[in-house]
Amino acid sequence: MSPERAEFRICYPLMGRPRFRAGKQQITVLDLSASALRLDAQGWESRPRPGDRVSGEFRLAQGVDHVVRGCCQRVSDAEVVVLFDAAAHVPMTVIFAEQRCLRSLFPDWNRATPG
Repeated sequence: MSPERAEFRICYPLMGRPRFRAGKQQITVLDLSASALRLDAQGWESRPRPGDRVSGEFRLAQGVDHVVRGCCQRVSDAEVVVLFDAAAHVPMTVIFAEQRCLRSLFPDWNRATPG
């Protein structure tokens, strides 16, 4: 596992990126780990700042909705990173099922980052 990543994460393929819904806003999900979500910085009516609370939901490729509650950790021109509250963590079984689903939908995709 590389020093900059503490968890396995799924980097979504361009055509398979889910949309994070927060009120009327729909923001593109770039990647997912058990404890965090990286979102495209574009599409926010009012982009959160580090420390701001963020909540909403997105639909996993496997068709399951996941509710997000957490705190904005980092914001740049390209991305917003949200760390989940403990109750909003995604179980690893769900992460691996998501990876299998994406591989079946996008056979040439192999963009999971192991750490």
